[in-house]
Amino acid sequence: MKDKTPSISVIMPLYNKAEFVGEAIESVLNQTFTEWELVIMNDGSTDCSPGIAAEYARKDERIKLLEQPNGGVVAARNNGIAAAAGEYIYPLDADNKISPDALSKLLAAARLGLGDVIYSDMELFGAREGLCAPDLPTRENMIHKNYVDNSALYKKSDWEKYGGYDNNMKDGLEDWEFWLNFIADGRNFYRIPEPLFYYRFLPESRNNKPSQGMQDVIARLKEHVRTKHAALYENPLMDLPLEQGERLALSIPANYPRIQNPKLIMTLLVKNESDIIGRNLEFHKAMGVDGFIVTDNMSTDGSREILQEYKDWILDIIDEPDQNHNQAEWVHRMAALARHKYHADWIINADADEFWHPQSGDLKAEISSSPENMLYVPMCHMLDKGGDWIDNTDMIQGILQEHLAEGLIAAGRLCKWHPYGQTLPKVLVRAMEYTHIHDGNHHAQMVVMHPPHISRDIIIYHFGSRGREHFKRKMLAGGRALERNTKLGDKQGGHWRYFYNGFRNGSLDMDNEYDKYVGKFCAIEIAPLLVRDDTIKRFFAEPQTA
Repeated sequence: MKDKTPSISVIMPLYNKAEFVGEAIESVLNQTFTEWELVIMNDGSTDCSPGIAAEYARKDERIKLLEQPNGGVVAARNNGIAAAAGEYIYPLDADNKISPDALSKLLAAARLGLGDVIYSDMELFGAREGLCAPDLPTRENMIHKNYVDNSALYKKSDWEKYGGYDNNMKDGLEDWEFWLNFIADGRNFYRIPEPLFYYRFLPESRNNKPSQGMQDVIARLKEHVRTKHAALYENPLMDLPLEQGERLALSIPANYPRIQNPKLIMTLLVKNESDIIGRNLEFHKAMGVDGFIVTDNMSTDGSREILQEYKDWILDIIDEPDQNHNQAEWVHRMAALARHKYHADWIINADADEFWHPQSGDLKAEISSSPENMLYVPMCHMLDKGGDWIDNTDMIQGILQEHLAEGLIAAGRLCKWHPYGQTLPKVLVRAMEYTHIHDGNHHAQMVVMHPPHISRDIIIYHFGSRGREHFKRKMLAGGRALERNTKLGDKQGGHWRYFYNGFRNGSLDMDNEYDKYVGKFCAIEIAPLLVRDDTIKRFFAEPQTA
């Protein structure tokens, strides 16, 4: 890598870590990504740590060993970064380590535009083991305590902008104070949902067993932080314990600025949707969506090729090879892109089989005057009658009474999972307040949670089942994906698990289940629940103006 500027500078303060520093350096050497440099700042070590580091530096020119008199980790990190040549900085303490693909995945997320600070889940090792995925670093969370370890990727230019790590924090909490600069400026943090960083748990660490004297030091440091970042603490909710503040916020009506012509971006998660994805894009473009971000989960039916035909409307297409159905994380990634890279004002997280129809004819009509930060949008299932899905014009608007449904299920006339029950709404979110989506897009975590507000203009037409073969493919493929994802609880995707497990063990006949699902054997009972609605059919039947 001689004469080549590294993309990432890994910064490693070193003080008396002879037992561990070799393992930390090896974890950097083992990276699949090679355009890095490792800047080791020896902070006046009195053991053989510098000799170990020097031997690695002698063998690999990407490793630089620098010296300073003992001045503490803050000075060592700052001096190391000052000497760094990389566009991005990644601090790594000398007793921790990273996975072989850590730098490649962190940099890919940064270059994709997902955030200003990119970090990952953390796995503990040493005296304590286990996965650690802390709460999201929202403004309201971060003013109380730190939720992001110092081992996170950010640009050196941001370190320069904020004056580096505060030397007043040399006794601890320096990474928290540094991140608060990003929080104060409304910058974006993005978490990669896998453990790329390994934190060595040492029982004697000052962070793990603070003495009374250390507690006094921490109190002094927190007071310095409050003074330095006074604007972050002006909201009276900030002085309340976090849960109490959240409960109080839920009772306060939202009153956010109206945006006259909001930029509206829709995200779409696609897997084998060739029969519907083109029409979905055309419909929502006509309804006012400014641009789309799409994740294609290894489609094999031509969906990916169809997406390419709409490249003028699609801002980004992410090809996702994972087959574990990490829906919430994939959708969150797209929402983060919409907010951070494309500066969306509002975001719709939708599925390819959903048509978000505004009665006004413009999806922006309601949100442009809305004081809310999140709208709940009612969803109605369209009854699957087989054939072309666009010819299905019976909307399910009623709910089958529970005792009647149970009787029909017991009699073998209705499927255990059916579309005639309660339907949860989906959410439309204000980008500046968004922090994370929930599975299914039925709810989102916002910076401040307010009382729910139901959209009065928009309704979602859901064509979730589109013929016998589509039904069988969808349920079985979904079940297989959930089986591979051990992170999701058994309650998530229950319908997919039911059909997949029943098919696999031979207890279910999928053709019979489809007939029961669509109500073939209980047409009389479901008839009062159906309302004819050909809105979507008429849209595609009528000539559309450019």
